[in-house]
Amino acid sequence: MAIKLSGPYRFRSFLWVLFLVASQYGFAQQQVQALDTGQYVPNVVITNFFEQPGKQLALGDLKGKLVILDFWNIHCSACLDGMPEMDSLQKLFGDKIKILLVTKDKSSDVKKLFDRIGMHQKIKSLEVVTNDTILSILFPHQADPHHVWIDQHGTYRYGTFIYNTTKENIDKMFRAQQLKVTQRENLKSIETEKPMLNQLNKKMNKHLDQYSIFLKELSGVIALGASWFSIDSTSKVRNGFTSYNIMPNQLIDAAFNHDIYGYDPGIYNLIKNKRIILAVKDSSDFITPTKFSKIDAWYKKNFITYEVRVANPNNLYRQMQADLNNYLSYRFSMEKRKMSCYVISIHGNTDSMKTLLGSKSMYKVINGQMILRNQPLGTMLRIFEESQKAGNPFFVDQTGYKGNINVTFSFNAINNPVALNKELKKYGMKIEKKNVAIPMLVVYDK
Repeated sequence: MAIKLSGPYRFRSFLWVLFLVASQYGFAQQQVQALDTGQYVPNVVITNFFEQPGKQLALGDLKGKLVILDFWNIHCSACLDGMPEMDSLQKLFGDKIKILLVTKDKSSDVKKLFDRIGMHQKIKSLEVVTNDTILSILFPHQADPHHVWIDQHGTYRYGTFIYNTTKENIDKMFRAQQLKVTQRENLKSIETEKPMLNQLNKKMNKHLDQYSIFLKELSGVIALGASWFSIDSTSKVRNGFTSYNIMPNQLIDAAFNHDIYGYDPGIYNLIKNKRIILAVKDSSDFITPTKFSKIDAWYKKNFITYEVRVANPNNLYRQMQADLNNYLSYRFSMEKRKMSCYVISIHGNTDSMKTLLGSKSMYKVINGQMILRNQPLGTMLRIFEESQKAGNPFFVDQTGYKGNINVTFSFNAINNPVALNKELKKYGMKIEKKNVAIPMLVVYDK
């Protein structure tokens, strides 16, 4: 029997069908808002699966599974270091869990990074969501990596740190046991994008010339490991530094890296920064414990929240170094030490690497080739330092070359001195292994 609708009923039926079609195919606008733990997670549709065009997944389809959202970004080394372990957990638990790697970064930027570091082979069991605009609203946080746990019933249970995602804790979830993990909560009254002192006494702020602030750890209040340099609006150079809950070695790196290398290498990890020597009786305050049960106590003891602003930008690093010597229980000394180094020098005609006037500045990796256009020589050195394996000699510039460079070389050659020499000779340079006195930062007990 057919029923013919007319008038307002026909129009309403058309709208209802349109709504169903839009919901089915993701055309409807997904309205979401931030959730608190204990709340039910709405059945939002996830799109933008990395290298899976057209794939969509509704969170409601994952009911019955433990879902862990691993929020990350392309500049987060801790995020990348933890991905292979997440892949192992996904393999171990199979269909019982779903671990999704979620980032706001563009798929093109993710592809460049994954191609460069070979990440595809390390996370074959995981799916990656890029260009995220929904999940990060549902689960707001201030720094990555951030892990969100959604139980088998679709309830938001935990927002915590990556080190809490372990086989033991996953087993406890399946046994319906309460996890003893740090719950990350952001104190809404603290606006991390604004200077600390602005929020302490706004009336006094306009009279400030410069200042430094040290606070104890704020875990559970502010996110783990957020730090940045501020830029003077007039001179366009660094005039301050802000950090929330960072480790001592990260603050030391930020204060001394420019003096150690002669440029900022972007290394804020004591294990990777080989130019820092710990001449202390007990180095445990600088190294995160390997036992997960001890990490929270270590953070509470060692995390530093710090901010500095200087009137003269030229004094920033000196002020940071003075603050560390004053407030930490260590003494810091720049010393020349003879170390095994790869010395880069001029060996022939350098015309092939000279930058043409008006050339576009560029730095990217394509098919394993590192391409630098109109970049200072320090950019090449920074890439060498960041990419070489632990235990390899340092790179030291003795070229005396002052202009910008245009070079292309194999990324894999960095850890192969013979191959790297071959690449550098194309541009009138060479490397030699020598013992050279170079600036090192030595950390002593007071």
